Amino acid sequence: LGNVPLPPYLKRDAVETDVEAYQTVHAKVDGSVAAPTAGLHFSEGVMKDLMQRGVETCRLTLHVGSGTFKPVEAANAQNHAMHSERISVSRDALCHLIASIQNGKPIVP
Repeated sequence: LGNVPLPPYLKRDAVETDVEAYQTVHAKVDGSVAAPTAGLHFSEGVMKDLMQRGVETCRLTLHVGSGTFKPVEAANAQNHAMHSERISVSRDALCHLIASIQNGKPIVP
C-alpha cells in the first residue's frame, strides 16, 4: 500500500526499484516506516567481506518513525520536537556489545 517513503533530500518521487534499493540487508522485522539510511551502504557483499575479516555482528531491530522526514525548522536544534523510535535488542546482543567494549574492540554503529 502506498509508496516507499523517501527522505526529502532525494528530491524525487519513489520508483518501483526503491522497494529493494531503499532497504537494508539487515531488515527482518516489519514495522519501520523507512530504512535507517546509515545502514544502506552495508550490502550483502560488504557484510560478507567484514565477516571474513573477523568483524563480529549483533542483531537489533530499529523501527524508524515517520517523524524522521520532519525537517528541522527551529533556529536552535534544541527546540526541535523529536519523534520517538522503537528499538529492540536481545540480552545476548547487549552482553556481546558490553564485552566488546570492555575488551577494547571497535564498535561500528
